[in-house]
Amino acid sequence: HKDIDFPEVFVHSKAVTSTQDLLWSNSVLRQDVSSMAILADIQIIGKGRGKNQWISPNGSMSLSFYFTLQRNTLLTKKLPFVQYIIALATIKAINNAYATIPALKIKWPNDIYTINGEKIGGVLVNCSTNGTLTQLCVGIGLNVNNDEPTISLAKLTGETIPVP
Repeated sequence: HKDIDFPEVFVHSKAVTSTQDLLWSNSVLRQDVSSMAILADIQIIGKGRGKNQWISPNGSMSLSFYFTLQRNTLLTKKLPFVQYIIALATIKAINNAYATIPALKIKWPNDIYTINGEKIGGVLVNCSTNGTLTQLCVGIGLNVNNDEPTISLAKLTGETIPVP
């Protein structure tokens, strides 16, 4: 999106409670920035939809990014679809990078599955509007090199996948 200069700040951590909580619940961390991303090797209490937990062992990828948009833009008028768009973009990025991976699909509203019904990832979006700004916090969790709790990209490709 042309209005997003992103990420203004990028943080990598070996372990966090939750990348989503770290960004969304910590206004001091977001102070004076319009966009920020956090990548963690391990999440201790990863978030899923509702009260679900996302298990994030070593080898998984846990990424959350925060950004603000002016209210009443095309994207802010379609906020319920952001989660779906991010999941589709994640699938497209995986397919572009690894042509040998079998088809992936979205299990509405936020899970990414293999065609065989094995969960490989998920997307979580929080948003709020304050005056003229809309704040979004998008989390993406992927099983990259970990075989637990389900299948991973590495197992599907037969190779270890580099994670930034």
